[in-house]
Amino acid sequence: MAQFLRPIATTLSSRIATGDHTSIDEAVPDDGDYIRTQNIYPGGAAAVFECRLSPALQPRSPNATLRLRSYDPQPYGSYMTLSLKQGAQQLWTAEYDPPGIGIRTAEVSPDISGVTDWSDLSLRCEFYLPDWQTPGGARNVYLYWLELEIPDRVPASLLMLL
Repeated sequence: MAQFLRPIATTLSSRIATGDHTSIDEAVPDDGDYIRTQNIYPGGAAAVFECRLSPALQPRSPNATLRLRSYDPQPYGSYMTLSLKQGAQQLWTAEYDPPGIGIRTAEVSPDISGVTDWSDLSLRCEFYLPDWQTPGGARNVYLYWLELEIPDRVPASLLMLL
């Protein structure tokens, strides 16, 4: 069985027009609520959202899946920088380019091997438009849902054998 880490608190909200962690914390995605950025401009300042994740127990393996649903109103996508943090330390980061127009669900495989405190994790999303993207001008980007799935914990009976 897996453990699912979901947003439990908003820790940073910069250039975000609508929404907080409660807008993206569902077990089953709900497109009725969301986080919406303020207008972001090609080459301009990023919109940033960061949230604490629910605590978990030490997983069996370092395999993880980060799932998110986002929406970009233009076919030439905005970009996101996704970062997994433990306290103030950044453990993993990746660039994500939501494909096409419309609401899309994506899966990314973060490296969680550096996690030592499963009660102090947060996820940071930076939304931006590269400066070469001039078509369409400024726009809002939406985030509908996110969760981090990690394997179940190591059973206590196996820990006793080690």
